[in-house]
Amino acid sequence: RDLRMSRGLGDVYKRQPYRVTPLPANHMNPSHQPFVYHIVDTREDKSVFYMHDSGYYFPEVWDYLKAQKKPADLFSFDTTLGYEDCGFKSTHMGAPEVIRLKEELEALGIVDKHTHCVMNHFSHNGHLLYDELVELAAPHDIEISYDGMKLTL
Repeated sequence: RDLRMSRGLGDVYKRQPYRVTPLPANHMNPSHQPFVYHIVDTREDKSVFYMHDSGYYFPEVWDYLKAQKKPADLFSFDTTLGYEDCGFKSTHMGAPEVIRLKEELEALGIVDKHTHCVMNHFSHNGHLLYDELVELAAPHDIEISYDGMKLTL
């Protein structure tokens, strides 16, 4: 099936060895059907949540997250707004919101000490340089992405 035609939640696309579940993103115009993704490598049961271009998650996405049977191996967060804190009222997030979101995910068991939590999807509008992001995120065990970054899950 074509992801552009997805209804989102509940649709699963299989392209061995991957299983991809699009989830509705809280981004700009909902009629454009924006998505974030849960990607599973079925060979090793590795789970990635690619959550860029989204503000705070919709209730149905939270329901999906809560239904997961094991913590994610990687959670990649939208951090377009840099140091800005919009109180989860934007269609993007800043570092303060990502830090609070990670705490929520930990409380639900979706993220644990083995999960790579990575701030990603930066914009010049965020007004932070790489080193400033590292300094902000490090106390919270959050990594900062960079071009060419490789992670072992």
